[in-house]
Amino acid sequence: GFSGTMGASPGFPGGSMTDGFVVQANAISNQPDAAFSGVLEMTISTFSPAVDYGEQKAGVWYVRGVWTITRSGAEAATLNVRHNPDVLSGKIQAELPYNPAVARENWTGLINLPMSQAAGRWARGTGTLSLDAQLNGYLALDANIWPELQ
Repeated sequence: GFSGTMGASPGFPGGSMTDGFVVQANAISNQPDAAFSGVLEMTISTFSPAVDYGEQKAGVWYVRGVWTITRSGAEAATLNVRHNPDVLSGKIQAELPYNPAVARENWTGLINLPMSQAAGRWARGTGTLSLDAQLNGYLALDANIWPELQ
């Protein structure tokens, strides 16, 4: 990733940005019947405009990114298959008073899980991912899980 300042241009106020900040951690499920344990990877980009810009306010960091949990022991050959039951993935977003890619403080982002095969069953949902200053955290997902197909 990179961090830097973007200059102003016609129709754009400029600002500061970090792109491609990656967090990797072990993910341990407290409900193995609904979700699995594995490796969490989150990649985020952050932006703060130099001046108020539409709905975006100067001094606020806008965080956008993706997260993935890959089941422990998943076969590498199957990881790129669409709707893979060994992979959960979605998007994360937050608005913070600091850049979480640079400053280490507690923060929480909103996450979504689009329709996917969680633990071998179709599921989708929303929730939060909370991280502390050491990047330890908790992912809480309120998911609708469809029954197993017979």
